Amino acid sequence: AEGVEALDIEAGAGSLDITGIAGTGRILVVATIEVPDADADEARQVMEKDLVLSLEKDGRRAALEGWFRDSGWSFDESPRVNLDVRVPEGLSLNIEDRSGSVEVRNVMGAIELDDGSGSIRITGNGGLLTIRDGSGAIEIEHSGGDIRSVDGSGSIRAAEVDGRVTIQEGSGGIDARESAGELVVPDG
Repeated sequence: AEGVEALDIEAGAGSLDITGIAGTGRILVVATIEVPDADADEARQVMEKDLVLSLEKDGRRAALEGWFRDSGWSFDESPRVNLDVRVPEGLSLNIEDRSGSVEVRNVMGAIELDDGSGSIRITGNGGLLTIRDGSGAIEIEHSGGDIRSVDGSGSIRAAEVDGRVTIQEGSGGIDARESAGELVVPDG
């Protein structure tokens, strides 16, 4: 990841776990693939046909994709790609996550997260944090930067935030505590 300043992530169904590591210059990805109700041969066929999994570098940006093409699965039988990602702590992240939990720890660069559904937990971030969330609980702790969140539904909890917190909430509760920055909840 030498020279890479930002990582773009496109994730489908499954969990996404990102950890910033001090002193590293590499991006490490461990993908765990789940294909429910399939034996080994069926799972291999589904992966060969429908799995999109790649990590590529393009100049100062890297792109990670981990998702399955839509083949008409119901929610319970949908295959999942669980991604465990280790990045240099100063990297900026641009994340598009369709469904599943998202957890980001110790990333000091700016984080932009567009999430369809699933819980979100961000701890120890340092840069601007922008979240657009369809549904699911959001928890933010130990944030050094400003936070902007637009949330469709689900609770938002922000604790120990040094920057300004701006939240546009569709439905769900807001709990902001022990924060040094200003809390702004626009009418609307």
